[in-house]
Amino acid sequence: MSQGIKLLDFLPAWKYLQMEELIRVRFGGSTGRYQACLTHSGLKAIEEVFFNENEPTYYFPAFREMQH
Repeated sequence: MSQGIKLLDFLPAWKYLQMEELIRVRFGGSTGRYQACLTHSGLKAIEEVFFNENEPTYYFPAFREMQH
């Protein structure tokens, strides 16, 4: 089982990404879990982070800041 951020800590980020239409949420079917699919807008937002690693974007802080 993967470990990482706790669900209650992650939910605000999940909701934000969904409201901004950067991810689309799907029900996982037989697994009973929800899955997030990156939208085209979400992919473009991530690409923008790497375009200039020192500058924040509309959605994310500068990549250099996220590394600390």
